Amino acid sequence: MLKSKYKVMKCKTKFILAAFILISTTCLCQKAEFAVNEKSEIKLFNEFKNYLVSHINQNKDFFDSSNFNYVIEKYFFTNTQKDSVENGKANILKIPPQKLDLLKRTVNDFYNYFMGHKNENLAENLSAIPIRISKDTFIFNRLTAFQKENTFVFFDKRKPDQTLGYMLFIPPIKNINSKTKIWSWSLGFKFGKFYFTSLTGEEGYEYMFDIMVK
Repeated sequence: MLKSKYKVMKCKTKFILAAFILISTTCLCQKAEFAVNEKSEIKLFNEFKNYLVSHINQNKDFFDSSNFNYVIEKYFFTNTQKDSVENGKANILKIPPQKLDLLKRTVNDFYNYFMGHKNENLAENLSAIPIRISKDTFIFNRLTAFQKENTFVFFDKRKPDQTLGYMLFIPPIKNINSKTKIWSWSLGFKFGKFYFTSLTGEEGYEYMFDIMVK
């Protein structure tokens, strides 16, 4: 009897130990799931979402005059060089008027879409994951290496299988961009390739960074 009980206890101990190792390994895998740049991009996405939600709830103008510079400096990549930054803020006067107008329209269209779904709490339930771990393999397989590393799929977390759109980020790049920024959420298809149109209207500009970020 004692031997039998001992065997049972030994088996249970082995099972518990195996289960513990499995859980620990799973946790480690989950922690290591995102690359360094992806963690920064997720953080920025969530900050941008929260900013969006706060303005929707207060029925505020997303580009109100009191924080116009802040919004551009904090969230958007506008390709302003180092000499275009004053006191830590992007100098919007350095952005050509046509590009600045397009930026405003693009962002306002995005904002108004979620404002139009205010009663559905769509903005509050926005979530995003790197496209490489999404189910959207058709688009993923047709992106450039840079796009694959920095494109996110965003969706309503209550309906995770329904993609709302794609967002391309620009990670920090020496002498060009000191912080992670949102580059685009306008994905197009031309000549057999997917491309993003920037918030200020350039098409495919991200290809210029392909070598620089390696």
